[in-house]
Amino acid sequence: MLTKSHCHYERIACRSVAGPRRLMGAAFACGVLVLAGALQAAGTPAMDQLNTLLAHRHYHLALQKATLWLNLNRRAMRHKHLTRYELQCVRARAMLRISAFAGAIAAFRAAAAVAPTIPDARQSRAMADLIDHSAGGFYMHRIHQGDRLIVKRIGIVPKASRRQAMQDLARQEWKALHPRIIRALRRASLDSSLRLLPALRLAVDVQSAAAAGGKESSAAKSDQPPALAAVDSISAHMASRITAGLTSLQASVNHIQRLANEKVRSGRTMVRRGVNSDQRDTLANIGDTCARVQKAIAKYVKLFGDFPKDVATLQALNSRARQVQMQAARVH
Repeated sequence: MLTKSHCHYERIACRSVAGPRRLMGAAFACGVLVLAGALQAAGTPAMDQLNTLLAHRHYHLALQKATLWLNLNRRAMRHKHLTRYELQCVRARAMLRISAFAGAIAAFRAAAAVAPTIPDARQSRAMADLIDHSAGGFYMHRIHQGDRLIVKRIGIVPKASRRQAMQDLARQEWKALHPRIIRALRRASLDSSLRLLPALRLAVDVQSAAAAGGKESSAAKSDQPPALAAVDSISAHMASRITAGLTSLQASVNHIQRLANEKVRSGRTMVRRGVNSDQRDTLANIGDTCARVQKAIAKYVKLFGDFPKDVATLQALNSRARQVQMQAARVH
């Protein structure tokens, strides 16, 4: 039988045991929460960290981290769910914010080279072009009103005004380029078409970026910019002129080859006629022309790889140009 003193002792003992248990439980719960927080922080996507740094204007730190992570090997980059394109975009945005404009241009162009989609590549190139056509973070939009020239400064660093700057750059570049395209399409020579290719590349990119509303996303929907149709027209014009030229060159090679293979009497024997000096010069010129055609096609392919149908057509002509060149070299 328990006395009152025993009951009192048990209550004290229970309280003395329950107290530490509650404290241990509380400590364990706190430890779990701390561990969960640490795991959550460790599991935060690396891009979220970079975007947070940019959002809080820690541009130098974001630039430092993105540059450091660019040196990771492929497996480590996959583990962090990073891509080279994303890191280059972060570097470009950070450098744009700290007015390191030359570095921003280089980073945007590097991003374009590894972009996962065509719209992403065009957007990145357009940003590089916009910065390149600006001064001190401002795009100078020139407006002619009669005899007056009005220059409007538009900031390219703030996202809101950057869209307006991109649209104005697109309009200004197209206004200068469009008459050149019309003239090039009317000429038989390829020289005019080749000279305008870099400006046409710029027009495609800035028009695409402007039509996308300045959104830095491949999901942005846009209307068909006129520069895209111009690329197809220039490509078709080049293909038509190159085809006609190669047909004429091959006919000349065939004619000279037939003459060279004709038998003529030399004393008592019949020998091949061969080629004379004039024909040899003609064949050399044909070879040089085929080499220039290949360079012209290579220039187009390098600039407009995002137009696969046009590229395929011209690359087929590139193969034909090599064949005519080799055929001309074999004639003797």
